[in-house]
Amino acid sequence: MIGGVLALAGSGLIAIQLWPRSERTFPHTGPVIGAAFAPDGGMIATSASDNLIRLWDVASGQLKGVLRGHTDWIFDLAFAPDGETIASASWDHTVKLWRVREGTLLRTLHGHASLVWSVAFSPDGRLIASAGEDRTIRIWRAADGVMLRTIIGHSKGALSVTFAPDGQTLASAGGDQSIKLWRVADGALLQTLLGHAGQVLTVRFAPDGQTIASGAWDNTVKLWRVSDGALLQTLEGHSGRVFSVMFTPDGQRLVSSGEDGLVRVWQVRDGVILDTLRTQRWKLEGCEPTQGWQMVRSCGVVPSAHRLVYRALVAPQGQRLAFGDGPLLRLYPLASQ
Repeated sequence: MIGGVLALAGSGLIAIQLWPRSERTFPHTGPVIGAAFAPDGGMIATSASDNLIRLWDVASGQLKGVLRGHTDWIFDLAFAPDGETIASASWDHTVKLWRVREGTLLRTLHGHASLVWSVAFSPDGRLIASAGEDRTIRIWRAADGVMLRTIIGHSKGALSVTFAPDGQTLASAGGDQSIKLWRVADGALLQTLLGHAGQVLTVRFAPDGQTIASGAWDNTVKLWRVSDGALLQTLEGHSGRVFSVMFTPDGQRLVSSGEDGLVRVWQVRDGVILDTLRTQRWKLEGCEPTQGWQMVRSCGVVPSAHRLVYRALVAPQGQRLAFGDGPLLRLYPLASQ
């Protein structure tokens, strides 16, 4: 189901290459941490440890722009539904909004008191949600950057945030081993989902809004029913922490990535592993469990039998799978089921 793309590095630059038939090299000067597809799948934005955002044309492989302004690592990126704006979440405690076409900074959102891990647009593009190490989820008005609401509920850092497809509910994942569902209109807590045995690092809604997927430090992916918070399945296949999860647009498959250097493609209905991509060469060394997500920067990255895969994402049309492979980003064709 997956194949045909290769990524290489050389001369001190980290490279992203797309195959087959034509080589396209997208260089970075450090590990690729964040990535997001534009809504039409024609552009991909990447962020790395050099504090820059790069915009690439997927079809031609051309670098379309470089966005400068953050002063620390950019951990998450999100396109607005209309593709005209990008939001970036950074360890410099800010969220920034960028105009894609001109490559200019629109505004900087101040409010978080610590690292910002995650950012998401509402489906209608009117709201932005961010999650931070300060244990808060903040909701902003996209049009002018006004902070509308601060949600406090996690007892440790809020590490991931995502809107439901109908825009009425927000899900967050925390270092307190919980997933929380919030009503967007007033910030009221709707449910708390418990079951992971470690920090929950990532959470995503299925396209129909009826299921949530989560990944955690306990090496598992879990699927939950939104209506009552029931645990539907626990997917076991990673041998390390699970850093990212994402459904395909049809909701029938789930992609996960982890510390073990694996990208897994799961069949949602029964939890069967359909495909596995295995990476090589890198691991973290000297990490302490209390470090949380900061292990990305504070731990050593040393040669090993595998790389760390911090981010895996599916293109909006479901035809491509992209993932961060240690200091690389790879793009593969993803065949229909």
